Amino acid sequence: MATKEEYEKAVKNIEDAFYAKIVNSAQATENFKTNLDFLSGLVTEHFEEKVETNYEHFEDEIKDTQFSFAVRDGEVVPCKDCICDECIFEDSDTTCDITRMKWLLQKHVENVELTQFEYDLLRTNNMSHDRKLSSFATYKGLKEIGYFKDINFNLTIDDVLSNCEVVG
Repeated sequence: MATKEEYEKAVKNIEDAFYAKIVNSAQATENFKTNLDFLSGLVTEHFEEKVETNYEHFEDEIKDTQFSFAVRDGEVVPCKDCICDECIFEDSDTTCDITRMKWLLQKHVENVELTQFEYDLLRTNNMSHDRKLSSFATYKGLKEIGYFKDINFNLTIDDVLSNCEVVG
């Protein structure tokens, strides 16, 4: 199966070839553009990732606790086996039940490991933290030379920073 980038490159090549030729009519131009947009939409739809919630990801572990659970160090554990200070649901502004419910509905993001350099680079980025890593050429270039290993570039900077561990 071809990658999304290969499909996108093929669409771009079609577009480049079209605009390099002299088009006979405005209607032909419009039809070609309409079909090209349709094809581009199909490629995007085909490769769009399904968003998995924390509930979907941890469903079996949550059911094993009979829905009385805590999350400690990224793992679902029975609430009775976890000290409140160690649980991510500990929040002085609201009850843990409300925080737990919000967490269940959130998009699941795997914990990622970052070097101190990678962490500092993302943390001090002056651009919007709600943008995906893939929208930054600098990060893509660094990935090509060995940084940001095993990082999903469809995540936002905030997603990565809130689910990371700094190592080495």
